[in-house]
Amino acid sequence: MNTTSTLSGNQTATRTTGAVEGHGIGWLMRDTWAITVRNITGMFRVPQVLVFSLVQPVIFVLMFRYVFGGAITIPGQSYVNFLMPG
Repeated sequence: MNTTSTLSGNQTATRTTGAVEGHGIGWLMRDTWAITVRNITGMFRVPQVLVFSLVQPVIFVLMFRYVFGGAITIPGQSYVNFLMPG
């Protein structure tokens, strides 16, 4: 989006704003890609986030299987069959 202002005399100034004109799938893909790149860049700048986001789901699955598995009973079924889909 361009904005044109008239200054004193014959001078004009044109200012371009950051708004993206248009819509559709191209706009959606550009915004999605921009957010993805920002998030991945942040993860690589703080490696602890990457490690914890990979390790935490594994720890929860193991914890629910071996720590809480004996406390949950399902008649005629094994609790482990429902662990991963849930």
